[in-house]
Amino acid sequence: MTASTRPSKMRTRFIGSLVFTTLLVTGCKDSAPPPPVLGTVPAFALQDQDDKSFTLDDLAGKVWIATFIFTRCSGTCPRQTSVFYTFQEELHKRASWRDLRLVSMTVDPEYDTSAVMKKYAELTLADTTRWHFLTGDRTKLRELCKNGFKLAVFDQKENPDMPILHSDKIVLVDRQGRIRGYYDGLEEKEQERLRSELERVLAEIPAASAQQ
Repeated sequence: MTASTRPSKMRTRFIGSLVFTTLLVTGCKDSAPPPPVLGTVPAFALQDQDDKSFTLDDLAGKVWIATFIFTRCSGTCPRQTSVFYTFQEELHKRASWRDLRLVSMTVDPEYDTSAVMKKYAELTLADTTRWHFLTGDRTKLRELCKNGFKLAVFDQKENPDMPILHSDKIVLVDRQGRIRGYYDGLEEKEQERLRSELERVLAEIPAASAQQ
């Protein structure tokens, strides 16, 4: 090896090492593990903002995010709904999100009838082809919230300003109706985590489709 060829070979080895390191880092990023399965949403039968029957089957094959609210809420609900509106706007701009649906369910169905939910959706500027507002039987909704999604909800009738306390979590559900994550939707870092995990869940191919 001459003095003139040594720098060239050293430079080649350095560039090769740099490319390998870049591919390794990129590969690690792309191969981030999918979010775990945390549970399964039970079958439900409710009504949407148009007073039409809406069941778990209506979300089959879709990835969706859910949250529980009530229209009279003056606490976290307006912020939860604002976050969903942001996701709706992103949904319209991201081709990879075409199979995403948003689901807002009331914990106050005695007041939040389909007509009330429809008005709320209109005020929210919701695209109700992709964002659903659900109401129905009080017992069924409370059971779905507590036992299906494992989220807290209870009445606080002594407080007229906040008669119902409930979780402000956003729940990510995959195409098979499995819960894949819980997020504090009011925190920006948690919203970013949701976006990241949502992308990975949307990219998953259901087992039935993979076998065809």
